[in-house]
Amino acid sequence: FLSYNKHSTIVTVIWFNPRARVYIPGGYQWYPFGSVLLLDQIEKKQGELVRRTFEELVGAPVDFVVIPRSTGPLSETHDSFVTFFYRERGRLLPWFGGAYRISSGNSIDHYLLASILRSRNDKLLFVDASASTDSDRLDQVLKGYLYWPTIDSTNNVRLEVENSEQYGAAQRIGRIIEGMGIKVIDISVTAVQKKAGREDCVVYFSAQKKQQGEALAQHFNCKKVQSDEEQFKSTTTVFITSELGTLYR
Repeated sequence: FLSYNKHSTIVTVIWFNPRARVYIPGGYQWYPFGSVLLLDQIEKKQGELVRRTFEELVGAPVDFVVIPRSTGPLSETHDSFVTFFYRERGRLLPWFGGAYRISSGNSIDHYLLASILRSRNDKLLFVDASASTDSDRLDQVLKGYLYWPTIDSTNNVRLEVENSEQYGAAQRIGRIIEGMGIKVIDISVTAVQKKAGREDCVVYFSAQKKQQGEALAQHFNCKKVQSDEEQFKSTTTVFITSELGTLYR
């Protein structure tokens, strides 16, 4: 797992124990870390399950996932992870015909990944999380190492769901949103369908909150609506319907 701090330009490189149990959103629940990619491939999720699993683990948005083009096991090695990373990082560059590809993303994502992987060695911070075998312990190990923007008290978001069964999913989504530096001030059950219509989810925001609203809509694949209604002037609202709730439950 790579986390890039755009202020210090430090790249944190974390490796995990494949037997550690992690929670996979979407009703899959608990699996060993080493099985997540295989499950993603069986379910034909194109890396989306892997991305959501890491978001759940670190409580921050994951921009993209680099996944192998083939599913064959890695050859056994007695090298340390640091030695392995230095030897293999060139192969992680997702060029056409390479061993890996980006699950989703654009040319900017490709450029960013290439820049991160080519960072000077003194800009790389290695964190060994392989001794932790459950998500609670992993959460403690990761504290302080990953980059989260500071939460701005003026950036407030309200989450609304259509029934109480989706409350847990809204909490997970809220944790990711706060990882973006946006404060979630409320999660409530409301008549979401009246606002969202047939859309999976809708983000309502004012002109002053346009950048924030568009970023949220893009990350969660929601419809975006700029509104002059009083309730959206100071607080962006995300209406979560059953489909998005199911993805993160």
